Amino acid sequence: MTDFRKTVERHVVELETENRLLKEKNSDLVKYKEESNARVEESERNVKELQEKTVRELQREVKQLYVELSEKTDALDMANARLAELESSSSKDEEEIANKQTRQTVDASPNYEYEEEMESMRKRLKDSHKEVDNLREANARLERLMEQQKKTNANSPAIIHVNGGDCVGFADPAEAEYLKNVLYRYMYSRENLGKEAVINPGSLLTW
Repeated sequence: MTDFRKTVERHVVELETENRLLKEKNSDLVKYKEESNARVEESERNVKELQEKTVRELQREVKQLYVELSEKTDALDMANARLAELESSSSKDEEEIANKQTRQTVDASPNYEYEEEMESMRKRLKDSHKEVDNLREANARLERLMEQQKKTNANSPAIIHVNGGDCVGFADPAEAEYLKNVLYRYMYSRENLGKEAVINPGSLLTW
């Protein structure tokens, strides 16, 4: 009977020891879980703050791009007016040159001053034609780019009113990033267009 009691007591001690160890492990696990939850909550807050900051920055950038687009649209209108003016001027110069050539044919006597004037008019007409061609090419490219931008805007979830100052909304940062990239490509193409076009300093078009 004594041996049996000793065995039972030893068993009890072992169970108590094991139970204490399990409680310590459980306490450690609870503490680890609490720390993990705290880290997860902090990470979620940081991610949310970063997303909100990114969206705000993208909104500002996109709005600025729309302002620049509006300015370039005004410049395009001015360029079209300048183009019409140059075409009208070219027609008048061509008519004047034709009239002077007719008079020169009638008057066969040499007139060097008259020849210099004719040459000056021919050069001015040539320069005018060159400027008209450059303007036509620049306007055609810009109009194609603007049409492409309009199609992009039609499929975009973002709605922006530049002059009205309305707030810009996005479903998520990915949509805002997509719209910003589209606009950047458009603005970059338009800047290259301005560098390629050789415009007379007296022109009304400003890139």
